[in-house]
Amino acid sequence: CNVPRSSGKLGIWVNKQRQHYRLSNEGKPSSMTEARVQELESIGFEWSVVGCVTQKDNTYEKQWNARFHELEAYKAKHGH
Repeated sequence: CNVPRSSGKLGIWVNKQRQHYRLSNEGKPSSMTEARVQELESIGFEWSVVGCVTQKDNTYEKQWNARFHELEAYKAKHGH
């Protein structure tokens, strides 16, 4: 699960979960519990945004390729 930080309240909340997870792993005070970690991981929560960026890039690449093929089809049909 990857919700961009710019996605309003949910995006902010997701970012906070990542922050608290990092704090917990560093032995610092945090509201993140093992039960919460397990709940989030049970739905595929991604703790690292780095992995999400790769997924986003793959999605963009697929979209770009699809649009390129549409453009090719348009040119073949209309000649310009």
